[in-house]
Amino acid sequence: MSHFTDTFIKALKPKIQRYEEYEGGGFGIRVSPNGLKSWIYRYKIKDKTDKLTLGHYPAMSLANAKKRFVELSEIRKDGANPKDYIEQLKLKENNTVKKLIQHWYENYVEKNIKKPLQIKQQINSDIIPLLGEMPLDKIQTRDITKALDKIVARGSRIHANRVLSSIKQAFNYAVSRGAIQHNPAIGIRARDIGGIEKPRERVLSLDEIKKIFFFLDNNNHQLSIQIKNAIKILFLTGVLTLHKSYTKCYLATHTKERL
Repeated sequence: MSHFTDTFIKALKPKIQRYEEYEGGGFGIRVSPNGLKSWIYRYKIKDKTDKLTLGHYPAMSLANAKKRFVELSEIRKDGANPKDYIEQLKLKENNTVKKLIQHWYENYVEKNIKKPLQIKQQINSDIIPLLGEMPLDKIQTRDITKALDKIVARGSRIHANRVLSSIKQAFNYAVSRGAIQHNPAIGIRARDIGGIEKPRERVLSLDEIKKIFFFLDNNNHQLSIQIKNAIKILFLTGVLTLHKSYTKCYLATHTKERL
């Protein structure tokens, strides 16, 4: 049994077989044949001896290793298994917003939402890049509003409101499954992010109408015959404002250059 110092640790040389040195109380260091030095904690739970690797030297310093050893010793004194405690810490570290969002998409959105790819685009382009790496139990309302403000700042107010809606749904899903206790986005109002959305009218010019009729008749599209005829009826009956649903379908599926 030795009193550990940096000089002592550095002087430990590898042998044919790995060996261990202990300071006392179960705090030790293991030296492998390849020279790897690992901090270890040896303890007993119900008369059963167990060992836990704390980290590697010199990446984990002697001071930090001793600090972790003292923390785990206190946990063992309280009757808990230090190994279980370490596993819980790892789970918390891996429980990120990204992990939640992906689980929500795969297990809820794809199964229950008619157009899941729209939400998938929000996830890949905005939610994960802005919030993905944040620990789920650490994220605050302010973190979410800051992320949404960045979307608004690039001129996408309405899109920011759509992303907010998806974030709220994802966190509600997490609450329902017991992953978190409170939805940090629940109090955020769309009017305070992207603003109140007002319905708009889009009136097409005669030149635009000509281009659309030409496009509908050249078969260089994937619109069904029902949608194509419905669009023509809107024009032929004097309804010159293209219906919102058809506009969205048209613009989402085709580029201007294809007209």
